[in-house]
Amino acid sequence: MAREVVEDGGSRMVSTVLTIRRTPTELYEQWRDFVRLPEIMQQVISVVELDERRSHWQVSAPGGSVEWNAEIVDDVPGEVISWRTVGAADVEHAGEVRFTPARQGSGTEMSVVLHWRPPAGALGAAIAKLTGDDPAKQLDVDLHQFKQRMETGYVSTTRGQPRGSAQSDELQDERDEMRAEQEPATSGQPQETR
Repeated sequence: MAREVVEDGGSRMVSTVLTIRRTPTELYEQWRDFVRLPEIMQQVISVVELDERRSHWQVSAPGGSVEWNAEIVDDVPGEVISWRTVGAADVEHAGEVRFTPARQGSGTEMSVVLHWRPPAGALGAAIAKLTGDDPAKQLDVDLHQFKQRMETGYVSTTRGQPRGSAQSDELQDERDEMRAEQEPATSGQPQETR
């Protein structure tokens, strides 16, 4: 489970570790394909690669979206990717993802650490949490989806499915109609008993 820490000066840090049943190289290659991250990370709207080391990000935020350019600081295939914002950024941030073989060959431990300075400082962070924008929870959800996609090939979701109780009501109505059709016509005629 991700944890959030408030650092000096109002900066925030979120970190987590999870084990995924894939090799470090497989996880690195999927994560390193930044353009595909919006498929996994709910808050990421788009990522455009500017060159081998720089990319432009657009991420949803309370009241709209924020954008920045990022550069890769460290990139060791199958081991680590780290980055930081460059130039004028709506949100200053940096991050690192490490891919370490798990004990006894059970996959890979993927550790993620994100640092950022919220717009409007502590007030901005408080408003974000009040509006449901909790970075630690978002990271947990996003990484769970990444794990699910890497281990199974897809992400299961309930989006677009009918609500359970409404579906149950419809099924009960169908059952009642079927029972009514199967009951013998007994309108006013006595039934024989044995």
